[in-house]
Amino acid sequence: IEIENLGMGFKVKGNYRVTVELQCRRCLILFPYELNSEIDEIYTTQKERYMIKKLLTMNELSTFNFNGEEINIKESIRQNIIVSIPPYPLCKIDCKGLCPICGKNWNYDECEHLNEIDQNEFEENPFYKIYLNLMQKNAKPPERNINKKK
Repeated sequence: IEIENLGMGFKVKGNYRVTVELQCRRCLILFPYELNSEIDEIYTTQKERYMIKKLLTMNELSTFNFNGEEINIKESIRQNIIVSIPPYPLCKIDCKGLCPICGKNWNYDECEHLNEIDQNEFEENPFYKIYLNLMQKNAKPPERNINKKK
């Protein structure tokens, strides 16, 4: 961690690695997930907070208070961890999920219901159609119209 004195506060910059326990959204098992991230924050006292915000750019507006004696970076790291957690965590990319009938984890064993589930049920499901549409859109990169003049 590097700490820089800004005169009206301190800039704290560094890297951290942490392992959090997440729950897979398909099969519901708990699994460890490693996060590698960095911290780049500014700490000021309450008095200096207003003055320093005038000098900062939009990217630097994330400021934290400290009591003038010591800097506690726990809150900043906690917030960074929260925003770094994937919104749809999977234990593995090809997780097979749970049987919708008996709840058996298909990653470990198949069940007798696997052959009973009709593919037509999935294809008629409106959510499945949305899923397929999203998968097709994500398969090809979006076109960007930068520098095109009308």
